[in-house]
Amino acid sequence: MWSLPVVLAGIVYAATLTLFVCPTKLTTAASAIFLQSTAPLYLLLLGPLLLSEHFKRRDVIYLLAVALGKFSCFMGRPDATVTVPDPGRGNLLALMCGITWALTLVALRYVERDPSWRPQRCAALHDARVPPRLAAQ
Repeated sequence: MWSLPVVLAGIVYAATLTLFVCPTKLTTAASAIFLQSTAPLYLLLLGPLLLSEHFKRRDVIYLLAVALGKFSCFMGRPDATVTVPDPGRGNLLALMCGITWALTLVALRYVERDPSWRPQRCAALHDARVPPRLAAQ
């Protein structure tokens, strides 16, 4: 039996995998990887809002450091080249990848709280890998 949280976790995970590939085709690998790795920033913001997790003081310092670094990626406008055809759109997609990865982790934490959904979690995430494979071609 499928539940809404399990299905949503699978959909968000599929989006994450698709958004992991697309930015690296449009912007520099360094920018894409950095922006994709901002997921902990969003996770620290979403955890208290969606899962009622507690926010710690050291988390604020981390949030500020990551936000400052992320902001610096958008300061300049790199020119398009043969290997970087659309850096602005690539950076935006990489940022979205970080957000969807944080949402995936939030969904998994939510699903994990109900033991009756645990076996379905793996099946949902495994089946979610099909669309990104098609998109990467």
